[in-house]
Amino acid sequence: MDRLDRSYEVWSGKQVQEFSPWLKKRPSEYLRSGRIYFNCEGGEITLPYALKRIGHNAVLFASDFPHETNIERAKHEIEELLHHEELSDEAKQAIFHDNIVRFYGARARLQ
Repeated sequence: MDRLDRSYEVWSGKQVQEFSPWLKKRPSEYLRSGRIYFNCEGGEITLPYALKRIGHNAVLFASDFPHETNIERAKHEIEELLHHEELSDEAKQAIFHDNIVRFYGARARLQ
């Protein structure tokens, strides 16, 4: 993200363009916008730092249940995140609910 921003700062307004002319903001602004999503799982020690950089509105809980994991492992990862002391209640609400509703739209509320 830092490298993209630095390149954008260097190349924006120059005759030679490294980025599309459609790019009107720094790349980090797009990453923080909540329009691009990233996933997280339990046990990720760098998650608090990532949330500090991109914000919690861009992160969803990742679960491939039942494809790559079983119910016990999925529950364990959920518990790890719910009890993570460095994550705010607001971030947990966003990761487990609000961002999922935004990602899937109003249909998620009906099911």
